[in-house]
Amino acid sequence: MKNSLSLFLFSYLLKIPFLNLGYGPEEDSWGHVQNIWEMKEAGHYIMSRLPGHPVYEALLYLLWSFHSPLIYNSISAIAAGLAVVAFYKLAKHYNIAHAYYISAAFMFVPTFFLSGTYTIDYTLGLALSLWAFYAVLKNKVLLAALLLAMATGTRITWILMLFPMLAALNGYRPDKFKFKESLVLLFTFAMFTALAYSIVYNTYGIYFFSTYSLPYPPLAKAIYKGTFGVWGLLGTIALFGLSIFFVIRFKFYLKQLRWRHIVWLMPIVMYSLIYLRLPEKSAFFIPVIPFLLLLIFSLASEKVSKWSAVIMGLSLIFLGINISDPLRGSSAKAHDLKKTISGQEIFLSFERGLYFLELSKRENKIKATDRFQNALRKIEKPTVVICGWWYAMIDITVKDNNLDWPENVKIHYFLSDEEILEYQENGYELLYLPEQEIVNNRKNNSTLTTELGELLAP
Repeated sequence: MKNSLSLFLFSYLLKIPFLNLGYGPEEDSWGHVQNIWEMKEAGHYIMSRLPGHPVYEALLYLLWSFHSPLIYNSISAIAAGLAVVAFYKLAKHYNIAHAYYISAAFMFVPTFFLSGTYTIDYTLGLALSLWAFYAVLKNKVLLAALLLAMATGTRITWILMLFPMLAALNGYRPDKFKFKESLVLLFTFAMFTALAYSIVYNTYGIYFFSTYSLPYPPLAKAIYKGTFGVWGLLGTIALFGLSIFFVIRFKFYLKQLRWRHIVWLMPIVMYSLIYLRLPEKSAFFIPVIPFLLLLIFSLASEKVSKWSAVIMGLSLIFLGINISDPLRGSSAKAHDLKKTISGQEIFLSFERGLYFLELSKRENKIKATDRFQNALRKIEKPTVVICGWWYAMIDITVKDNNLDWPENVKIHYFLSDEEILEYQENGYELLYLPEQEIVNNRKNNSTLTTELGELLAP
């Protein structure tokens, strides 16, 4: 109990500097808040994005009366702490040496740590899934089904955790299968998951079960997000070194494999494939992290387990890599190592890790949003603005602070060419925020945005 409490408190306290810096660095985090505003104004359910996140949306809705960045971001911070405790419980259950140290290593994995600092469902879904997995190991099938259904209600891909949970429950010997418990798990899970998604189905029909078609990111970006973006520079180097060591001693470690390793490999393989299908965000790798660490630390020496926490902690604090953009990136210093990749300047900071670079990034985005909304509220002519990924941030900043907004200024996410021409016919000038004309032109397969619009400089 003492170790669990200290891990939870340590996890939460380290996140405090982030919790009041807006709703987060992601467009989706501000979009969740915007979605609750829309539901309150419309008086009925509206999904935040396909295929819906009904449990997470319901939680934000219930807390709306006293919503703020601190309140909403704390949900993720608390969930991250609970996920760390669940990981610790799993490590103890499997008798993995130095469970406390490796739980600290898990806590410090950069993408997991930072996802626990803003308004998004990643850590809540992970915490519910890990506790569901732990409940199955303790043969608490009903509790496991309920927790996994709630996790699936935050993000539908958590449904895949049914496979390792059933494997952990039944083992590999047919004569030992627990058919009754398995049926209870499946039936209870299906019932509560259907209940969670019933509001989505009733509103949108079967067509809710879809997703967005997004372009595959450039290879350099995909590699970065799956390596340095997940583990940090030091963590990536450490994992690369361990991988080489495991390959060299492959036959030895192959003999050490047990059924539990096969169980852990299931989520590792499934969620890795999902990530590779669209490596848009480092956070998409989060479901892999706890099971990969369980696999590594169950085979590694006690010395490796102890040093892992130190390396992951250092990976979060030092040698951070980020984009150098005064609007949506971190602020680079003169002595930082800079390089342009795929048209985007990135930099390596020796004395600042992702922890500090993320703080800088959040501050820059909030300052840029304030400059944009202040400039837009001063416009007197009829104007339509393509805001792109700044849209939700501007909209929520204005609404949360009860700022006056001129009726002659219309802000949009993106616009079709037909909508642009219609606004022009009605006497509106077209403005676009930095980089958004590129995206809007690409969406419309034209150059009309650039031809008719002008840049609103921050």
